[in-house]
Amino acid sequence: MTTIQKRNGGMTDLLSTDFARLDDPIYAGMAYDSIIMDTIGLIGYWPASGLGGARDELTDRSGNGNHFTTRGGSAYTLQSDSEHNPSVRFDGASDYWTQVSNASLQITGTETTISTNQRGLTICAWVHPDILSGSQFIFDKAFYLLFIGADKAKFQVFDLGTTTTVTITSTTSLNVNSWNFLVAKYSEASGDLYISVNGVNELSAQSITAITTSAHALTMGARFDFTGKYDGGMGRTSLHASYLSGETLDRLWSYGRKYYRI
Repeated sequence: MTTIQKRNGGMTDLLSTDFARLDDPIYAGMAYDSIIMDTIGLIGYWPASGLGGARDELTDRSGNGNHFTTRGGSAYTLQSDSEHNPSVRFDGASDYWTQVSNASLQITGTETTISTNQRGLTICAWVHPDILSGSQFIFDKAFYLLFIGADKAKFQVFDLGTTTTVTITSTTSLNVNSWNFLVAKYSEASGDLYISVNGVNELSAQSITAITTSAHALTMGARFDFTGKYDGGMGRTSLHASYLSGETLDRLWSYGRKYYRI
């Protein structure tokens, strides 16, 4: 029997008394989706299942209308087999997604609509890199971005207070030809930046005051200037104008690894 647990008035974990079902990727995917949709400050959620009929649009499931469209002149395909559920494929040469610079994407991490202790920024991305070399950009809004440098995850922001670019790098390496869960986040309360690779959380004390806004389009699979293209698969990706708790991210990692069978 499957039940939905309600917490703080929203839908969170999809629970089951049948523990065999908890290891079923379908149920794990449903649980992951419900946690994401219940997060505070959700700006965009792009599961690969949101591809449009012509596969030229990646639908934002958050309800905010931040849809991506294809660029680069090549067709997009889905990576799908018995172990890995659907994901968008990037060829590292011409493929990327982009969208207009909607106001909701101008995240500073100091939004007053969010309670004080939850203000910040969080990016979550499931990636399946075919190679680990050079700089490959996962998510880029010019002044906040998540990318892969060699075999490490990197999070970069432009600090409004010091007007300088700040970059932190994971000490944990990504796995090539395998699914990896990347998280980058900023806390306004502490001013710190965090990065996580496959559930290993790392802190970098930086005293960031706020993130500078940018008129550049949000880009997935390349840098905002369309260099540094990503080579591999990309699954569930989300953007939050809030600082997600460690507990929430642990649950996403737990359900996500069951969904992607790692």
